[in-house]
Amino acid sequence: MYSICAQLCHISPPGSNNLPHYQYDVSISRQKRFIRKFKKLLLVIFGVIILIGIVIGIDATRQNLHHDTEVGQPSVTTVHPSIREFDTPYFTFNAPTGWTNVDSESATHKFDFKSYRGTLIEQELTVYVDDPTADLTGTYALPVKIGTDQRIIPTQVTDHCNTVSAIKKANAPVVVTIMQTKISCLLDGTNYVVIVGEKDGDANIKLKRPNGRIATYNFVYRSSTVPPDSLPLVNILNTFTPL
Repeated sequence: MYSICAQLCHISPPGSNNLPHYQYDVSISRQKRFIRKFKKLLLVIFGVIILIGIVIGIDATRQNLHHDTEVGQPSVTTVHPSIREFDTPYFTFNAPTGWTNVDSESATHKFDFKSYRGTLIEQELTVYVDDPTADLTGTYALPVKIGTDQRIIPTQVTDHCNTVSAIKKANAPVVVTIMQTKISCLLDGTNYVVIVGEKDGDANIKLKRPNGRIATYNFVYRSSTVPPDSLPLVNILNTFTPL
């Protein structure tokens, strides 16, 4: 009789154990909760990945816009009847009105400026910015220091760089250190070509721009006057400011 009732009423007989069935139900419930949490975690991870992608895309767009704004040619402003201000995306400086920028010889990371007396070129300054292909071979050096305000502090132009070279003849430029500045020297060069170099460094002048980036500036100066004149270069460097 009890057996029949137990079957109809689903009552376990005395001494029987329903615990395994209960544990099975709890296990299924835990698995379902775990799956729900795992799905939520996947959604969060997927959302984070999408967010990172959006941020990277925005940054790339900004970089492209920044690059586009830095491709322009120098602009010239007359700040005084005898003084011009030259502005590029990377730097600015002042020079006498006899100076002009040469668009045909300039490029994205190369800027060429010349000073004329009539139709004759007296001085030429080439400024390279982040250009590893720059030709930095010269015959003289102008050691400079970098101020805390990222201004260039020039000293004085050295003697011919071959005066400090142990090698007196060579078919290719020789690296020398003159007045604590390392440059690539054309030993038999007769032209007045000045390479600007940092004291205790080399021709790579590293300056911090207002946007926080460090740019590498290289300066190559040529003078065809007799005697050669380095004062225009010194005056330009005294007003040179990274942008």
